[in-house]
Amino acid sequence: MTYEIMTTDEFETWINNIDDLLAVATIRKHLQRIKDGNLGKTRQVCGDIYEKKINYAGGYRLYYFIKIRQVIVMLVGGTKRTQQRDIKMAQQIRKDIYDRDIT
Repeated sequence: MTYEIMTTDEFETWINNIDDLLAVATIRKHLQRIKDGNLGKTRQVCGDIYEKKINYAGGYRLYYFIKIRQVIVMLVGGTKRTQQRDIKMAQQIRKDIYDRDIT
C-alpha cells in the first residue's frame, strides 16, 4: 500500500528551520519510505495520532494521523526533548483540522 502525504504549515515550518542538512535529508528519506508504505517504528500516542520515531542525532519524531485510508497528514515534528509539547501541539492541530472538516 502506498500513501499520499499532506503536511501542515506547522510541519513545514519545523522542517524548514532544522539547521542540520543531514537531519533534513534523513527525515525526507523517512517521508519517502512512508509514501512507499513502510511506516517503520511507529506508535499510537493518543486517539488517532501516531508518532514516527527516527533514530538520528537526538532522535526526531514525526506526528501524524491517517485522514483517509491512504492519506497521511503530517501534523508537526520535533525531538525527544520536545516530545510532550509536540504531542500537545499535534492534538490541537488535529482538532483544528477535524473542526474545519465538519463545518
